Amino acid sequence: YTVEHKLIQLQAATGMHRFILFVELLHHLSNSQEYLMLHHAGRFQALHPKEDQVLQRIYAYIHSKYDQDIQLHEAAQLANMRKEAFCAYFKKRTLKTFTDFVNELRIHKSIKLVKEHGKSISEAAYASGFNNISFFNRKFKEIMKTTPTLYLNTKK
Repeated sequence: YTVEHKLIQLQAATGMHRFILFVELLHHLSNSQEYLMLHHAGRFQALHPKEDQVLQRIYAYIHSKYDQDIQLHEAAQLANMRKEAFCAYFKKRTLKTFTDFVNELRIHKSIKLVKEHGKSISEAAYASGFNNISFFNRKFKEIMKTTPTLYLNTKK
């Protein structure tokens, strides 16, 4: 079963059979682990130039320290905000909490370390800022919808 084959069938089908094939295709796609994230940093709303500069400073901070202990209060200071206001601001702009954003970045960095640099999963987890393998595994599964081992074995 391939998506290409199903699309060819869908194109040739008519009526109710076409609808059924379409639903089957959607079902297959929704359950598939074979996908490529085109952009993993999240969606963003249109920003005012000054807001864009604030977010760029925050992103630069996160990217420069993703493998270290990232402090929420430091990010809030970069935005000249209290922690509570910063959290609301960041979530409104990125549609993610600050912690979720950092964890997603770390997961994607760990994947890159395994794929491109041949690190083991645990080496990559520690090198990307996780201090606990069980927490890394839990976050990986939450974000990528599979375990690190299964994901990396199917993506080779």
